[in-house]
Amino acid sequence: MVVRRNPLFSFILVLVALSATLSAQQATVIVGKNGTEKEERNIRITKDSYTGVTGKRSSASFSWKPAQVKRIEWRVAPENYKKGMSAYRDGAYEKAAQLFTEVLKKPDNYPWLPVYGNFHLARSLARIGYAQNALDAYAAVLKADSKHRFVPDVYAERADILLSPAGGRNLGLARAEFKKLDGIARTIDGRLSDDSYLIKSELGVARILIETKKAPEAISILDGLAKRARGRKGLLNLISMVKGRALVSLGQFNNAEKSFKAILDDKSITSPEVIAGAANGLGDCEFEQDKFEKAMWTYSRTYALFHDRDDLKRQVAWALYRGGMAFRRQAGKLQGDDRKKLYRYGTKTLRRAAKEFKGTNGGRKAAETLGLATGK
Repeated sequence: MVVRRNPLFSFILVLVALSATLSAQQATVIVGKNGTEKEERNIRITKDSYTGVTGKRSSASFSWKPAQVKRIEWRVAPENYKKGMSAYRDGAYEKAAQLFTEVLKKPDNYPWLPVYGNFHLARSLARIGYAQNALDAYAAVLKADSKHRFVPDVYAERADILLSPAGGRNLGLARAEFKKLDGIARTIDGRLSDDSYLIKSELGVARILIETKKAPEAISILDGLAKRARGRKGLLNLISMVKGRALVSLGQFNNAEKSFKAILDDKSITSPEVIAGAANGLGDCEFEQDKFEKAMWTYSRTYALFHDRDDLKRQVAWALYRGGMAFRRQAGKLQGDDRKKLYRYGTKTLRRAAKEFKGTNGGRKAAETLGLATGK
């Protein structure tokens, strides 16, 4: 017996499927302008690219530059994606990674999910130290949409991982990622009247120069970037951080301290990563000048503020390792019981770094200092 499907019924099924897909593309677009944010609700996203974001609401059309779009909140999304984003915003990156991994098993009728899910999965994994898994998730973003608005950040963040100890300090691969970012920047920055991408790619070049012992060249680039980035605090903070590291590598500790202190003294800076990086940078300056007592308390600042954050384990581990070393070095300047007490406290701090932060650079160095297993 042959069962014939009613043409009208088939048409209705198509309409239902199309309606579900269109609904899945509707979102609230949070747009930033002149320091304020505005919500544009019930926007059907028609393009989400590094050349711009477009959408429609009824008969009205909308168009934004990528830098104007602070975030897009999808009207219809899987429950695990919503929970994952909530965990991500709360800094619970391990939980977020688990939820994003689960939801990506069934993208279903959400055209945006392979990009958004993998992007936030990659960021979550990177923040809890799973370097290779993060690189794989970023690669999945590129595979899903090589022209998406997130792609410039994907290249920059892949390079960050590759430059880190967890990523093997692979300068060649990091350089290749910055080159890809540079290619995008030179294609679109002029049209967008925003050179943020180009500044980030050149900042990457400066970082590689520092790693290859060419800090003077890096500083020349950084000074030029600082002039171009005037008025953009986020970029200026990144530039100051990298310049501070360059100055440390040259032994210009007083100037390096100024770079890090400028960041720490700016009360408008709220990024935990920036604050932790600047505090550790300042501590490194003080340590290298044998200002061990100052360094002890500077490193303690990183630990006190961020010891419970999964995403800052690398920075906290470094603060514990260098802080422990600072306690022991300062003990060498004392006599009697004070010397013994401070030295023991330094050793206790190193043990904590080695035990609680295995797999980080600080944890490994603490373990090596104590003659323990390598802490891998």
